[in-house]
Formats: sequence, structure tokens, C-alpha cells
Amino acid sequence: MLNRLTEIQKALNERESVKNFMEAYNRLLDLLQEVSDILSEEMEFDLGEVYRR
Repeated sequence: MLNRLTEIQKALNERESVKNFMEAYNRLLDLLQEVSDILSEEMEFDLGEVYRR
């Protein structure tokens, strides 16, 4: 069963639509981190601390 799931995951990862989605998702995460960093700096407060609690 684990081998079959691994095969399915590999097939999904090879699809162009999945690749595009993952690239867009990672760009969004990077952008959100950048916005969070800017806000933290401007507010002189570590917004990430709220999520680490």
C-alpha cells in the first residue's frame, strides 16, 4: 500500500498543474513572510512570536 501511495504522489508531482500550484504556493509563502517581516519592523513587534506560542 505504501508503495502504491508513493507512486501516486510521484505521478501527481510530475503533473504540470501541480508543479505550477506548488511554485505559486511557495511564492505566496515567501511574500507573506516578507510582509510579516516589514510589519514587524514597522511596529517594532515580532509578529512571528504570536504563532510560536
